[in-house]
Amino acid sequence: MCFTNHCRTCNLAFANNFPSIILERGEDNRRETATGNGSLLYLGRYRMDLANVLTLYEALAGDRPGFLFSGQFNDEHTARLITLGEEVLEREDAQRNLRGRLAFVVVEAYQNIIRHRARLPEEREQREGRCMFVLRSTGPGHEVIAINPILAAEEAKLIATMERIKGVDLKGLKDMFLDGLRNQQRTERGGAGLGLIEMTRRSGHSLMHRLQELDPAHRLFTLQALVGATDEDLMSADNVKEMHRIVGQENIILFCKGRMTPGMRASLLPLIEPGGGERVAATDLRKQAWLAAWEFLDVISTTGGAPLMMLSQNDEGYVIVVGAAMNSADADRITAEVEAMNALSPGDLRTLYRDALLGRGEGPEKPRAGLLELARRSATPLQVSRSATGDRFLLLVEVRI
Repeated sequence: MCFTNHCRTCNLAFANNFPSIILERGEDNRRETATGNGSLLYLGRYRMDLANVLTLYEALAGDRPGFLFSGQFNDEHTARLITLGEEVLEREDAQRNLRGRLAFVVVEAYQNIIRHRARLPEEREQREGRCMFVLRSTGPGHEVIAINPILAAEEAKLIATMERIKGVDLKGLKDMFLDGLRNQQRTERGGAGLGLIEMTRRSGHSLMHRLQELDPAHRLFTLQALVGATDEDLMSADNVKEMHRIVGQENIILFCKGRMTPGMRASLLPLIEPGGGERVAATDLRKQAWLAAWEFLDVISTTGGAPLMMLSQNDEGYVIVVGAAMNSADADRITAEVEAMNALSPGDLRTLYRDALLGRGEGPEKPRAGLLELARRSATPLQVSRSATGDRFLLLVEVRI
């Protein structure tokens, strides 16, 4: 049976002829669904758990920009993260001193993952041993979270280093850093804790860390650093663990919250690229859908609170989720617009898309180009859902590519 190419055509064939059908497939969490009202035919893995998306959305506190990355960790992303951090602080008109401090902590935390991560079996590396990097706006400042597996043989030395720098004042940290440089206590996997020492000094706070056993040979190392924030703004250990669990369960590559400037978006776009081996056409399709999602998000996010964008991967391909917090009336209106897209044939979608690009169409209810592009690119009909968050609803549109 086809899971990707003919869902919209099949949907029209089912319209008004059959009752809803759901065929569960048991432990592999796949199902087939066909509705008889012409609004949806969905084949394949069931939609992402809305509660998980809401948890990540609320974990990236407030309406200010923040992001979570858990894709391919390589050196090429370092410069992009520097630019991203600078863009975040420039948007907030932060002082130059704070910009430099955050840039250092972002780079050092990211490089710490690259230098010290231990290799695990693929399944474990994608789940409980997954690497994860977070930049979170919190209180008056920011929090950086870095998670990676390490060898159990390195645990004692790491604990000793963290204990040695705990509670040391700025002058003491500077002296420790200079002593480390002079002694040249370095290994193939990095310096003698010099990065951790300098991160502590630049952040102005003690670093929070945890070590969790993965298996007898490996530990999961979690590092949290605050810049320009207070200790009360630190994310709790339980919330960090839950965030990491969700990222592994849903195989999330990138999660962004808040209104992003063009510079932020340019820095984020390369993060959705996979490692080697993928066809160029597949990468281009994902980028085109991602850019269309941004365009759609620009429209719907004017109606309410902080928007979100997310990219994840499953056995059938990639999933983009776009959403924003809004009132009930706006959620109803956008839901109706998405459902109208799902009812169109591929030919009708192409015609409407051309009309939107050329500025043709009548009235305020004419389809949006970004939404039309998403409907054209999606392998299945667009999925729309909502959940209460505070006094609003978080409306999510899911696109499978």
